[in-house]
Amino acid sequence: MVEIAVGAGVFALLLAIVATGAAWLRNAGTIMEQIDSDAQLLFFPRMIHHSLKSSRELLYPHLSPEGQTGNFRNQLIFRDSTGDLCMLFLDQHGRLVQYSHSREQFRDILMSILEFKVRRLEGNLIEYELKIPDKEKEPKIVHGFYQIPHLKEF
Repeated sequence: MVEIAVGAGVFALLLAIVATGAAWLRNAGTIMEQIDSDAQLLFFPRMIHHSLKSSRELLYPHLSPEGQTGNFRNQLIFRDSTGDLCMLFLDQHGRLVQYSHSREQFRDILMSILEFKVRRLEGNLIEYELKIPDKEKEPKIVHGFYQIPHLKEF
């Protein structure tokens, strides 16, 4: 009888250890997803700045005729350093894409985007806003500015 009680105690102890390990593993997975989501928030502005660093002429969105801040638009059209016409927009699959006209090439910049908005504040200063999904809460919004160096006025 003592052997059965000791066996049941050891079994209960092992079961408690396995259950605790499973709970820790589940929590670790949740924390890793949160860290990945936060890392993407930090990564998104860098990718946008990387795609715009070679721009030399901003074609769209325009400044309003009075020189005031324009409305948000869903695409950004510019010429790069080689004179190629490029467009930054959100496709139907939720990817932020850069299209190069002369190369007729699409390049994915960012994935899993809900909304992309951009507006021109001044001659060479743009403001952008990205909305990305969050599993537990409302979508997260990444808001940033980019000043295009050596921009030609158009």
